[in-house]
Amino acid sequence: MKIDKINRIFEGRTVDLFDGELITIETVARYKPIKSNLFSSRSINKFDNKALSVKHLTMASSAAMSNADVCMLDGAAIKTLAVRYPSDAQYVVARLALRSSWFLGLPGLLRRLALGRVKLGGLLVLKETQRKRSFWLIIKRTKTTTPSNRLLLPKSIGVEAFLSWLRAEQINYVVPRFFEQLPKLHRDGGDLDLLVADEHADKVIARIKSYESVLTDRLSDSIPIGMHSISLAAGIPYYPPQLAIGVLERSVEGPAGSRVPMPIDELHMLIYHALYHSKSYSSGIPSAHNGKMENPPENDYFGIITKKAEKLCLNVGGTMEELDHYMAQAGWQPKRDTLQKISERNAWVRDHFFGDQPPKFTGLTVFILKEEAVSNGLTEKVVETMSLSGVKIIDVLQLTVEQKERAIREIRGGNWTGPGRKTEGLFPAAFIIGVDPNCVGLKSKYAYEYERFWSKRHKSKVREKFDVDGAASIVHAADNTFEAIEYLEACIEKSLKEKLFVKIDQAVSSVRFAQAKRAVSYNYLSHLVKFRLRDYATKVLS
Repeated sequence: MKIDKINRIFEGRTVDLFDGELITIETVARYKPIKSNLFSSRSINKFDNKALSVKHLTMASSAAMSNADVCMLDGAAIKTLAVRYPSDAQYVVARLALRSSWFLGLPGLLRRLALGRVKLGGLLVLKETQRKRSFWLIIKRTKTTTPSNRLLLPKSIGVEAFLSWLRAEQINYVVPRFFEQLPKLHRDGGDLDLLVADEHADKVIARIKSYESVLTDRLSDSIPIGMHSISLAAGIPYYPPQLAIGVLERSVEGPAGSRVPMPIDELHMLIYHALYHSKSYSSGIPSAHNGKMENPPENDYFGIITKKAEKLCLNVGGTMEELDHYMAQAGWQPKRDTLQKISERNAWVRDHFFGDQPPKFTGLTVFILKEEAVSNGLTEKVVETMSLSGVKIIDVLQLTVEQKERAIREIRGGNWTGPGRKTEGLFPAAFIIGVDPNCVGLKSKYAYEYERFWSKRHKSKVREKFDVDGAASIVHAADNTFEAIEYLEACIEKSLKEKLFVKIDQAVSSVRFAQAKRAVSYNYLSHLVKFRLRDYATKVLS
């Protein structure tokens, strides 16, 4: 390959090499990248090259977290072409050599090519020594995989100017963590996280997007902005809304004119981030569950939390479980249904809160009708639609004032906002409790996602019939039996709950031949195949 073409790929860019050799990254360093990193599972002797750094590779899937312009894959890391593809990289460069990892990587690459997510950019030949050359396949991201959901601040604009704009516009926000060195970021390649009041969120997003014309195709020329509003129109709030509002109210001035949380709030937000966001075991904090670290920790969370707690004369514990106990006492532990959602992408939350608690039965569903739907007389029509969709209706509960207050507080992490961040008519008003015969008698290993599949299907039928385009949905539903039970536990009095569970047991017991029907169900068999393939892929990447 011509030198000028190699230069176009590496020169002035950031480069990460996963599970490769030192000689390879040293060769790359000759083509003047601004930064080169080797992630290796092998021990590397001391070397004298300030142009690159060597880091320990814990898991092959760590390549998925790469935010470099060029992500090079060798050894076991080639498997990420199939699962956890490093989609932020402008170029992914995979070594063409006899590697068993290509048996998994090649089908994944072919699938991505067929879907138009990536395209081939030719062959790269690196002359590592006089006698040794290595061959690499260049894979280029297409426009369809540009991370449009990411907010990027051009370095040519800079953090200081952006913070000045936030201050001049009197934006209500905080930088929740790692703000001590602002306007400099806390580490190379780091991002800038913001927690912004709902009424200012759209304005901040619009400002960041106004810089798009200045962006280049190099991630190294920009700073990722982790933009989080107090509440979301959909999904899980970044922090519990009422707690986040309090953080903004108590905020203080920080470095470079920024707004930052007061010390106790900063500690709680940092622990929350380490435990309940996507860090999981990868936070590096000790745990009694001995789970696998999916990616090496980006920061010394345990050390930072310990130091901040000591300054406040607090004993927060030394393990993830002890930190969680502290957060529960401090009122910062997420609600149960929020934890259930978090457990989909957080292995520690799944192990700690749900790992040893398989449901006694499966198939229970709870649909929550919102005030607007009930006041418009849609309750019976929704019940009829659910029945036609196959749900056996057990009971319909019009919520009392006390039950409604508990539902607002305990369900969906307290987030009931709709488009335009309005809540009028969107609070819970009635529970429709039913059993889905499709999901009765499932093994707990497969229940969670299969129940969610059917919950979405039933929910879609209700929404297609009654929702109005551009408006919030009239209904919210539990994704699975676990979540449905949590809704009832949180909102219904003990005496009524006991009567309900008698009805539920009777309804579940009355379902016949559920397993036999699933044995010939395309939906179930395809779900089973996908589940097992993904389970296998996850294991081989570990």
